[in-house]
Amino acid sequence: MNGREVAIVGMECVFPGARNLREYWLNLVDGVDALQEIPAGRLNGHQGLAGRRGGFLPEDLRFEPLRFGIMPNIVPQGDPDQFLMLDVIDRAL
Repeated sequence: MNGREVAIVGMECVFPGARNLREYWLNLVDGVDALQEIPAGRLNGHQGLAGRRGGFLPEDLRFEPLRFGIMPNIVPQGDPDQFLMLDVIDRAL
């Protein structure tokens, strides 16, 4: 190569309709449409969005703060995207 070799040490992901890389790959192979109706609990007073579709992460994804040395009372104040990324990186490695 040209001196820019790359080593892939781990891969992981979370996408609508896929909790991990394997589910994501199977969705791609099977041509799965992961869009769904907006769940009622997510409308938050925006009833004009009813009937529309979107991509939503699985509801049962739960961040385990103690696993990362984070006190549970900090989680409601934190950024859910950062917690999700921390969990995905941990699973990849």
